Amino acid sequence: MTIDPGALVPLTTSAASLDDVIDELRTTTSFTAEVLAHMPVGTVVQATSGEIVHANEAAARILQLSMEQLTGRTSTDPSWRSIHPDGSPYPGEEHPAMQTLQTGAVVAAYMGVRTGDGPATWIHITSLPVRDATGALLGAQTFFVDVTAEIEEQHRQQARFERADRLAREASEALVVCDAHGVITEMTGLSTQSLGWGHDTVVGRHLGDCLHARVDVTAAFAQLTSQPGGVAPLTVAVPVFGGSDGAVRHIEVRLRNRLDDPVLAGVVATLINVDERVAAEAALREVNADLERRLDELDRTHHLDGLLGQSANLLAGCRRIDEVADVVWDLLDQAFPGSDVAVRLDSGNAVGLDVVRSRVPDGPPAPPESCWAIRTRQVHSGSTGGVLCNHRLPDGTSVCIPLIVDGRAIGSATITHDHWPTDSLLLTGQKIAGRIGQAIPAQAVQPRSRGHVGDD
Repeated sequence: MTIDPGALVPLTTSAASLDDVIDELRTTTSFTAEVLAHMPVGTVVQATSGEIVHANEAAARILQLSMEQLTGRTSTDPSWRSIHPDGSPYPGEEHPAMQTLQTGAVVAAYMGVRTGDGPATWIHITSLPVRDATGALLGAQTFFVDVTAEIEEQHRQQARFERADRLAREASEALVVCDAHGVITEMTGLSTQSLGWGHDTVVGRHLGDCLHARVDVTAAFAQLTSQPGGVAPLTVAVPVFGGSDGAVRHIEVRLRNRLDDPVLAGVVATLINVDERVAAEAALREVNADLERRLDELDRTHHLDGLLGQSANLLAGCRRIDEVADVVWDLLDQAFPGSDVAVRLDSGNAVGLDVVRSRVPDGPPAPPESCWAIRTRQVHSGSTGGVLCNHRLPDGTSVCIPLIVDGRAIGSATITHDHWPTDSLLLTGQKIAGRIGQAIPAQAVQPRSRGHVGDD
């Protein structure tokens, strides 16, 4: 219950003194006096000193005091233990009655009063000056009603609001209300630590600008507002750059058209921090990619093992180096279909290693000592360091495989621009070198004079 003090006027009496007023209140048998005595609204009359000189039964009941305890008290009595609605102390000299006695004005206020050990009783007070016919101030009459239930409900609502607001700030979501053009009119939740936003920094700005996605958000608003209410919510996922730590935040924006809602009258955007989901999806993609790579390697290894078994059988029957070249080329051609492959063998011409098969143009014959793989008797990659081969392997997934038979280097094979990782390609090259070297008959690759190349 709230009373506008400006709507009330001071009380004027024909009595010459406050004592005469009190006598009239105590002795009269008029209907008005009966109503005043028994009405549910409490009332007290205070002298200019602040002392309560008269009270009705309702006042004693509301304040939980007897008439004897109430009469004679002043507003400055510390036993009132009065408080403001926010819980702060309410000094006696600031009570409405004392202000009326000091200023002669009508004063209204809410007050909590503790006169015992129980909880506070909340009252709404209206204090009016009492003047005689000449206008002289005789005292003050105060009316008050018990509004404890109303105030406690307000406190409960405030507590619920504060709890909801705190939970919203702790949550990973924010609610943003925008007008039909996407301009933010209201925001709650999602702490500034997450987005680097503050209420004052985003209200009045376009949602798309705040999310660094003006084009996407504008298009979503255009689609959402082009049809009447009831349209299914739209979802836009955008990365947000910034925040208190400068990191990228992944935000999912869910838009709902509530422009026709008389209470909301806007587009409601729910902003959800999906960093954890994005990270989990990225980790899952990485795991799946690694699994696919491992499966591909396993398939390729099985395929290679089959090719090596067939090639070993064929190599065991070779009598000439050109037959060896055919089998080695066929093996590498099938094992590395997407790579650049070259096979070099010593055909006994005393010049160097001839390129006997290649998918790409290659240079002239090279002396065996210019090949780092042959010199070290190990599969070599440009990424492993050392002296580069004369045929110069490209960086990355490229290897040179030495072909060693009975302790003698008879040639090499290069695999370049392969899609396998270098470490896997090195292991594969070592397997090929070992199996080929063991399968080639030594007599098939014995050095021959230039005039006997190709003889049985």
